[in-house]
This record gives sequence, structure tokens and C-alpha cells, in this order.
Amino acid sequence: MASKLQGTIEFLKEFGLFDVILPFLLIFAITYAILGKSELLGKKKDNLNSVVSLVFALLVVSANKIVATINTAIPNVLLLVIVSFSFLLLVGMFYGEGKFPELGSWRNWYISVMLIGVISIFLGAWTMEDGTSLLSYLFGTLHQNMGSDLVGGIILLAVVVALIRYITHQPKSD
Repeated sequence: MASKLQGTIEFLKEFGLFDVILPFLLIFAITYAILGKSELLGKKKDNLNSVVSLVFALLVVSANKIVATINTAIPNVLLLVIVSFSFLLLVGMFYGEGKFPELGSWRNWYISVMLIGVISIFLGAWTMEDGTSLLSYLFGTLHQNMGSDLVGGIILLAVVVALIRYITHQPKSD
């Protein structure tokens, strides 16, 4: 027998809470915050920021594929946040109070790994017409063309960019 709370969740799902209201609020809040923080439309333009955010949120909600991608990806992103938070708790647990390690040396790598994780989650959630995810399609195409000039060129470009970054990197002076 289903609990009353589970019945309430089913009612809210049928009502459109997860397919319309929550994605709308999420996109509206993120867009409003970005426009407010970046002052892209001007300083003290809260009315304009809210109108643009409203339009963005309505456009996103009207596109079913985007909403489906958001509904698929957000739980996985939240799982990544929970794993990240758990990792930081473990690091904090093994260091004494006030002796947390300097984040400068590994913070950039940590952020890069989290960014790659979030991008991978969204690529895995975005499905194409035949039902396969974009991430599966990209890996399949990469696997099929592993010996091609395109893949070799991409790898060479990545190595050159990494070498240039390594060579030109200036250490911070105290």
C-alpha cells in the first residue's frame, strides 16, 4: 500500500510540478541571478532582468526536450554535489580544526573534474531522435574514427595547448 506522501508526490507529478513549475523556477532564478550579478543589461535594472528571466524561463518550459534533459540531468548533478561534499567532509575530518589544506594547489583540478562531470551528465541526459544519448553518440563516433586524422588532430591540439599552458604558466609571487 502506498503512503499518503507518495500519493501526494504522484498528484504533484500529474499536476506538472516537476515538468513545468520547478524547471520554470530553476531557469528563472539562475537567469535572474546571472543577469543581476553580471549587470549585463545595466546597473539597477531589476525590472528588465526579471522580464528577460521570465521570457527565458517560459521558452525553456515550452521546449519539452530541454525540460526532459533538465529532469534527467539535475538528479545526477545533485549526486555529484553530494559526492563532492562528502569528499570535502572526509578531507576536513582527517585534518585538525583550522588546518584544512591549502586549496590553491588542487582546487583548479578539482573544479575541472567537477565541470567535466557536469558536462558529461548533461551530454548523457540529452537524447537524440533515435533515443541514444549525445554522450553515447560522441563516444561511438570517437571509437569508430579512432585511427582517423580528425582524432589525431584533436589529440595533437590538446597536447600542444597543454604544453603551451605549462611553458607559459607564471607562478604567483608572494
